[in-house]
Parts: sequence; C-alpha cells; structure tokens
Amino acid sequence: DNIHSTTVNPSRLTAKTAGYYRIYLDIIIGSSLSAWAAQLRLNGTTMIRDITLYGDQFSHLETVRYLAVNEYAEAVWNSGVDTGANALTSTRFGMYRIGN
Repeated sequence: DNIHSTTVNPSRLTAKTAGYYRIYLDIIIGSSLSAWAAQLRLNGTTMIRDITLYGDQFSHLETVRYLAVNEYAEAVWNSGVDTGANALTSTRFGMYRIGN
C-alpha cells in the first residue's frame, strides 16, 4: 500500500488497509536547542504519544494502534528556543501494518 504522499499532506501516513499498525517517531536534537516538543497524533486531533526534549538528546516514541481504512498517523513537532544551526539533527517517522 502507498501510505505516504509527498504532495498532499506530507506529514501524514494513511492506512490503506485496516489493521493494527506499529507507529514510531525517532528524534535526535543538538545541544543548541533549549526545548523541543514532539507528538504522534491520530487523525489530526487525538494525541497518542508526546515528549519534550532538552538539548543533545535522542527520543523514540512508539505505539501500536488499530487503524481503519483512511485513518492516519501524523508527527507534529515544534521547537522552543533554537540557539544554533543544528538544533534538529535527525528525524524518522514511520508506520507499518502488523496484523488484522
């Protein structure tokens, strides 16, 4: 299934087949950032995981959820005070179906 569009809602991963999905977000931030908040959301409004990071940290958010056809997961983040050029150094957001 093609769960991601780079042109329409690129922050979303949309279930094309109903079932249980592993949904994850990895974030690495640099030491120049004072705070960074990240959330995993379902269908734009339901927050399912969140975290706030403070300079030079790695975090992994993960959950398993049942998604119906066309429901979607979304990664949302925003920074606090960025005092350097390399605040957000890496992100990886994904999901895959693990069962019916």
